[in-house]
Amino acid sequence: AEIRLEDMAIQGVLVDEKGSFFEGPAIVNLWDGKTNRDQSQIQGPRFRIGGLSPGEYTLFADAHGTMSAPRTVTVRKDEAPDQVRLVMKPKKRIAVRVLRPGGAPAVRLPILIVPAKASDFVRGAPTRHTDADGRMVFENLGPEETDRCLVISDTLGGLGSRIERVPVGPDEVTIHLDAISGTIVTVGGSPS
Repeated sequence: AEIRLEDMAIQGVLVDEKGSFFEGPAIVNLWDGKTNRDQSQIQGPRFRIGGLSPGEYTLFADAHGTMSAPRTVTVRKDEAPDQVRLVMKPKKRIAVRVLRPGGAPAVRLPILIVPAKASDFVRGAPTRHTDADGRMVFENLGPEETDRCLVISDTLGGLGSRIERVPVGPDEVTIHLDAISGTIVTVGGSPS
């Protein structure tokens, strides 16, 4: 008797911008478009991620200082997908300086870094805090990204929350926050 086990997989290779094999260690991230996300650490240019079900997957590779653009691959039953070629390019960054009303730096302010399109939002978006000068730099952005949204939240400090769209690039963007004020009222409308 012959028992055949199907092992649907995505396989590919990492190359640099000149087309040469990318030899450094990297992590290949795979996302099924729902909630499942897998990471595979590789040491050379070739990778293979097996044990997949038929469907559409998005993958990208991440290494120190470099990252590939995301690629979408369809895995079909009884059909081997083409080899995926991921081109590793230098990562981009965003740099911001957040100032409070009056111009003082907003120190230790939490900033959630999310994709510019709401449809791209994924759980586990990174959060960074501003430093003593109100600055925050995030350098883990893909080579083809042009902008990101920052969710700035300081509800305890009296500044409220806001979403700010900032360009990806080497230049620092200054964000001036406004104070919020008001009176908390009861259900009947009288001040509490």
